[in-house]
Amino acid sequence: MEHSVLGRPSFSWFGAENWNGRWLLVFVGIDWSETQHEVQVMAESGEALRSLRIAHGVEGVTKLQETIAEFATEPSEVVVGIESDHGLLVNVLVASGYAVYYCCRLARSWPSGRRN
Repeated sequence: MEHSVLGRPSFSWFGAENWNGRWLLVFVGIDWSETQHEVQVMAESGEALRSLRIAHGVEGVTKLQETIAEFATEPSEVVVGIESDHGLLVNVLVASGYAVYYCCRLARSWPSGRRN
């Protein structure tokens, strides 16, 4: 067992779980759209845990929260990357106590090394 920069135990082998059968750190990537969002949930080990599409609105937020709860017991175990910095979904994620990071859509369209 190693220690991650976040100060909690980190396993270096694929598929490692903590002592409660839960993942130590869960990463959630959200591809933003005006009508629906594509979501990928991954373990700290890099293993894909779940892929889903959620609707824009309360039903989608509820589905996402239920999915996250399957893999994490505490908000501190969840890191979210999302392509928007506003809206209901972002507000709920932040209010839930997750670490939420805005991922600029334009960053992926820049050629490597050229950001002028």
